Amino acid sequence: MGICPRPRCQQATIIYRQESTTLYQGHSQGDPALLDERVIFPVTSHRADLPEEVPASLRELYREAASIEHLSPNGSTFLARRILEQTLRERFGKPRDRLANLIDDFLKEESASATLHQMMHDIREFGNIAGHPAQDQQMEWTTIDPAEASYTLDVVAEILDHIYVKPARGQVMRERWESKKRGEAIVLQPKNQIVVGGRESPTPEDEIPF
Repeated sequence: MGICPRPRCQQATIIYRQESTTLYQGHSQGDPALLDERVIFPVTSHRADLPEEVPASLRELYREAASIEHLSPNGSTFLARRILEQTLRERFGKPRDRLANLIDDFLKEESASATLHQMMHDIREFGNIAGHPAQDQQMEWTTIDPAEASYTLDVVAEILDHIYVKPARGQVMRERWESKKRGEAIVLQPKNQIVVGGRESPTPEDEIPF
């Protein structure tokens, strides 16, 4: 625990560290190995917000999922599944249909790659693990690990990019082309970027300070 030394922060900060130490006759042997280290308060995320072409309700759910990606991989993955289900229910006007059926509808109507369709099912299946208790062959309760949570957020950002962002920006570009053909001046708009997978690279200032 401590106060973040970065001038732009200065907040009380709690770091979670997990270390492994080898003991021999009650004494540690060498320096401990760091297994995990992350900020658990205040809640932070290095993921960029989704572009404005994505509906506000979905952007907010994605922001919520990203904020708990490392604190609760199960919770983050379940929210990713909800984002996908809400997106497809709104797209097809089927507010009560099952996600598996909605993905099949998407497969029938969309020209997206088979890889994207499979990734949708990945989100559905990981979301089921996150939301429904089940036991594996060793009778251990299944759970979602951080790598799987990160994958589902990467994938759901890519799906939203395909459904909302690319079509909207394609329409803007077609309108620009028509304007140019007519010899009209183009009014430049501020650039609105999406980072693939919703990620931004952390700067050195964003590293754990103590």
